[in-house]
Amino acid sequence: MRALVTRLTPDKTREKLLVNDWPPPQRPTGNQVKSRTVYSGITNGTEHNDLVGGNYAHPDDALPAGWGYQHVGRVVELGPDDAAELAVGDLVYINADHMEYVVAREDGLLIKLPPDVDPTHAALFGMTGVAMHSCRHADLRMGERVLIVGQGFIGQMAAQIANAMGARVAVCEIDRPPPRPGAGNWRRRGGLRRRRRRLGTADRRPRPSTRSSMPPASRAWRTG
Repeated sequence: MRALVTRLTPDKTREKLLVNDWPPPQRPTGNQVKSRTVYSGITNGTEHNDLVGGNYAHPDDALPAGWGYQHVGRVVELGPDDAAELAVGDLVYINADHMEYVVAREDGLLIKLPPDVDPTHAALFGMTGVAMHSCRHADLRMGERVLIVGQGFIGQMAAQIANAMGARVAVCEIDRPPPRPGAGNWRRRGGLRRRRRRLGTADRRPRPSTRSSMPPASRAWRTG
């Protein structure tokens, strides 16, 4: 089956490779379900960490290996202990690697997706969960002020979640100015400019919508 894996090259560096001969998973047992990938969400931080052999990457002696945690797939087979709430054809989100087929327990990190959820959005649920956990861990209360540092995908989601929780949100991000002809090293000529926006403060500007048009940061799998 197809899989996106990390492997060592002859010079001992790492690379990502889409292979077609990865061993398929075993048939589901117990309350497990087997799903075929529709989308597999790729995250910059996790993929980069694995490529450079970072603090939570696979060790060299475990390569080649799959990676990932944002699998959206369609159920193709149920284990002998039929899943209580799933049926063949259901769309699910699973914390699983970038594999064409995935087997997971129904009572594990698996969510049945309702029809009104866009599967391309669901392929980013893992990163959204990081933002949600951060906001809940901060125990934000109505009217409290909170600063979200960084406006990558997780920072943008954290800002929207905090805003929906009733907090008064400010966000900041480094804004690198474009190079100017003859300007030399821009770091020495003005440094980094920072920009800040205030969200959800009716006295300054209208509260922005909490609806998000998520960026197309998920990988589509051609299944036909």
